[in-house]
Amino acid sequence: MDWKEVGKTAAKFAPLIGAALPVPGGAAIGSIIASVFGVEDSPDAVMKAMESDPEAAIKLRKIELDHKERLEGLALQRAAMEMEQETARLQTVNATFQAEVKSEDKYVRRWRPTFGYAVTLTWVITWCAVVWVIVIETDKAPEVISALTATAMMWSVALAVLGVNVYKRSQDKEVDAGLKPGVLAALMGHKS
Repeated sequence: MDWKEVGKTAAKFAPLIGAALPVPGGAAIGSIIASVFGVEDSPDAVMKAMESDPEAAIKLRKIELDHKERLEGLALQRAAMEMEQETARLQTVNATFQAEVKSEDKYVRRWRPTFGYAVTLTWVITWCAVVWVIVIETDKAPEVISALTATAMMWSVALAVLGVNVYKRSQDKEVDAGLKPGVLAALMGHKS
């Protein structure tokens, strides 16, 4: 067990403690919690103490109030770390998109439209088959409709990927044409 797990449990009663424990330097808060609960300074001991002490919520809230400024600083540090990680992830995604656009290989540039057409065609075929069964072979309709629920996850992923592809392609076209973002894009914070 680590301080991050302790933070998840502590966050139920003291959100600032929960946000601060996983941050580098947050282990000092873990030491404070350990001393208040009178246990060894380790995540396992603190977790056991929090789970067994009926006044754990009160003690955690008191720690949070007594060390509010320090905890807020650690919470801000955690938010900054998460933003840096998300920024790095988005930079990687954008670099991938840019490499695809600049690629000389036609298929690399066209995989998104190919995927879009494949998903659309599969969607149409699936629903034509469902309608056929419901209208023509009504005795099998409950089985087919029940079987469709098993495909829900597959369709949600495929349609989400398709939606992102369409959205990003629309952005690419706006940038290529030198257009300003539309009202919806401006509301969402898109900058060209």
